[in-house]
Amino acid sequence: MLTPGQLQHFDVFGFLCLRQIFSPEEMEEITEAADQLWLEDRGGEPDDGRPQSLGKFAEHSPRLLDLAEDDRIFGVASDLLGPGFLWSGSEGNKDGRDDGEHNWHADRPGAAETGYRRLKMMVYLAPTTRDRGALRVIPGSHRMPFHEWLWPLQAHHFKNGTIGNSFGAARGEDIPCCPLETMPGDVVYFHHSLFHSAYGKFPERRYVAFKFVTPPDTEAKLRSMQHYAGHAFDVDPALLARPACGRSRRRCPGWERRRRPWRRKALPRDGRAAASAGPGRRPRGLRGPRASAAIALHGRTRIRRPGQIDGSQG
Repeated sequence: MLTPGQLQHFDVFGFLCLRQIFSPEEMEEITEAADQLWLEDRGGEPDDGRPQSLGKFAEHSPRLLDLAEDDRIFGVASDLLGPGFLWSGSEGNKDGRDDGEHNWHADRPGAAETGYRRLKMMVYLAPTTRDRGALRVIPGSHRMPFHEWLWPLQAHHFKNGTIGNSFGAARGEDIPCCPLETMPGDVVYFHHSLFHSAYGKFPERRYVAFKFVTPPDTEAKLRSMQHYAGHAFDVDPALLARPACGRSRRRCPGWERRRRPWRRKALPRDGRAAASAGPGRRPRGLRGPRASAAIALHGRTRIRRPGQIDGSQG
């Protein structure tokens, strides 16, 4: 599906943006399906401007699983990762009225992680511009040694736009970058170790994300996949029943002995509990390691599962 030039662009710069590959009619269906899941997560209540960040998002919607298996998603993943790639999860993120900035970071940071080819795809449901919520990327930052040179930015991931005068810049907006302005129908694809950020976010800014990885061919890569995407071993009947996604899930080495029971309703409720808890407070219904993995962000509490680097708000 991709041209040699597009493949080279991804390899060298770590990202790709395909314009208007979904029609307005298709985007209307996709948006309706996503908005329905956020509505259900709110318990049917009107949108009150609070953020919603949900894992295992597409797994709850047949229409979004159709989207995941579309050649414009699944086929591109095959081109970028090879035919044996694995499903690594999905997200549905809706910004809140106080979500202005998300600082520079890599979702899978570190020298060892740059050698493991992983892919995230973003389908934005509202227009974004440089100063209004567009994903910003630093081309080539998924590669060593450039990735390591940018490490000072990772330390300021959750600092509300301030970056500690890293590289002589007072704020994240001042870092040289490539802003990926999008319209509904565009899709952004990027390497999970690429440094990225977003500034000027707004309540209508929302997106559906899909994540895929190459098969872990070493123990270190398998441990990394378990660390960052342990839920990829969950047994989700709806996902396993799909012709493409189910096959991709089963390819993972040792999947049968590592797989875990599927609890369908837990994650959406977690996302809402995280948004509704007060600053520094434990979200209701969470205990043990999941509660200790809650982190304060922008004056609210969000859930971060143990071992997960929170890059879901890009």
